[in-house]
Order: sequence, then C-alpha cells, then structure tokens
Amino acid sequence: MSHIPQTPSFIVHRYKVSECPTILIMVQISEVESYRENSEFLSGFSAQEIRLVQDTPKGVHSLAARYAAKRAAEILIGQPWQTFEVMREPDHPPQLHHRDEEASSLATQYSLSLTHDEPYAAAYLAPLSDL
Repeated sequence: MSHIPQTPSFIVHRYKVSECPTILIMVQISEVESYRENSEFLSGFSAQEIRLVQDTPKGVHSLAARYAAKRAAEILIGQPWQTFEVMREPDHPPQLHHRDEEASSLATQYSLSLTHDEPYAAAYLAPLSDL
C-alpha cells in the first residue's frame, strides 16, 4: 500500500448567487511551495499547466491558484481535483476544463476567476447559468 501524502490545505467559502452555490477557495502559497517537488501532488496537474507556471515569475503563486480552482471544481462539480485542468490563453481569462479532453463544456458552464497575493492564492467558481 503506497502512502499518498496529504495535499495542501484550503479554506472554503460558499455563497449563493440566485439559487446556485458558488465556491471561493483560498490556499496558502507557502503550503503549495512545499509541494513543488512532490511528484504525486504535481501529477494532479497537466504538463501544459506545469509549463504555464514554470514560465511565469511567480510560478508557485499560479500553481497555488490553479490548485484552488481545481479544489473548487471538486466541491462544486463533485469529481476529484486531479480530473480538472485550468488553462489560460494570452489575453483571455482562465478556463476550467476536464483534463485530457480536447473540448470541454465546462468552460461554457462555469465562470472562473483566479488571484494570488502573498500569503494566499484564491479561486472563485460559479455556474454561468445562474449569474
């Protein structure tokens, strides 16, 4: 039996917009920093996500925000955080996708916002149909 390390902790805030719940997740950036070399944790991110955060000056901040988004999706959608991918095209907002799928309806179903500033990274996820 292999030991799976506990993932970084997160803070959940639930809100209601219309009749639908929205989720705000906050993660301490320093916790994600400590997992930056953990292959089991990093396997929850796609190669494209890893490349995106490696190419930014505050890569671990971006990784923490993506982790927060994936945990928000896990709570709101009900699938494990590792099944999601958070991608961002230049000059476009981040989008939530199912990992390893070329086209995803999640980007058209959910609004995603990411932010990070020491010591926290945060993600806000809300269904578009209820905004």
